[in-house]
Amino acid sequence: MKDLNCASCDKPLDTSGDCVVCSSCSASYHNIKECSGLLPTTWAAKSKSKKTKWVCVVCRNNKSLNSSSNTDLLDDLEADSEAMNERDKLLLNQMSNLLTKHFNQNNARLDKLEESVNFQSTQYDSINNKLAEALVSIRDVCEENRKIKEDYLCLVEKNKELQHKVEHLEAYSRINNIIISGLTPEKDSNPYEIALNICKFAEVTINYGDIDACHWLQPNNNTKTTSLIVKFVNRHIKETLVKNWRSKSVTADTFCGSRSSRVYISDHLTPSTSKLLKEAKKLKHRQQNKYKYIWTVNGRVLVRKDDTSKVIVVSNTDDLQNL
Repeated sequence: MKDLNCASCDKPLDTSGDCVVCSSCSASYHNIKECSGLLPTTWAAKSKSKKTKWVCVVCRNNKSLNSSSNTDLLDDLEADSEAMNERDKLLLNQMSNLLTKHFNQNNARLDKLEESVNFQSTQYDSINNKLAEALVSIRDVCEENRKIKEDYLCLVEKNKELQHKVEHLEAYSRINNIIISGLTPEKDSNPYEIALNICKFAEVTINYGDIDACHWLQPNNNTKTTSLIVKFVNRHIKETLVKNWRSKSVTADTFCGSRSSRVYISDHLTPSTSKLLKEAKKLKHRQQNKYKYIWTVNGRVLVRKDDTSKVIVVSNTDDLQNL
């Protein structure tokens, strides 16, 4: 070699001889594009004869070069083009391999995705079928519930009718009964004798034969008094006694014991009628639309707004709400 340093970068050349020599000026260059203007692959692709005829860029620019130099230049360009085609093929091959690998991976993923979608579709169809079966069952249950509800409402109405009949029968069975409250009997007090004395005091003449049954009720712990229930053989004796007693004001010691509690006489009401009477008495205390008179006759609750208004029969709580 003519020079030990590269004619382009002025750096030492490789001692192994891997360099490019100009056939015109004998200048040496590193076998790299930055120095010689050639790719190493381009230089390697040249034949031996073409390598010996290669001309550097400096000499090419020299106007004194003959036509043979132009021919070498064309040869170099053809060699460069061939080298670039080989490189492009290599790059295309690498890109093809990468794309093939990428597509294969994507295809595998798509296969898994398709498998998953098919599984989900199967599950959806199964759930959809079960849902359809459930909807049919729900419709059947709804229809059954509708019939049960109809039967229930029918039974409720029948139960109301039966309750009304039972209430009527129970009230009718008590139509001859009275309850005398406010008494304070002693242990040996005879309920029949006390009942007869009360009737005599009310100017109602009867004897033992007019009393069908007579007995004490449980004592009232709050008032310390005891009530007496009396059943007469006919209703007229009872009605006369109740009517006459309204004008009386008598204490218990008149008939038994020593307490001065007032004695009251009232109808023997059924539990439901007693509850209805208790609610009806609230009409006396409300601020508007008060009712002055509230009482019972033969087991029925009656109300009257004032002395000039008509008597109203209260049969249930609905009647109270409408007053």
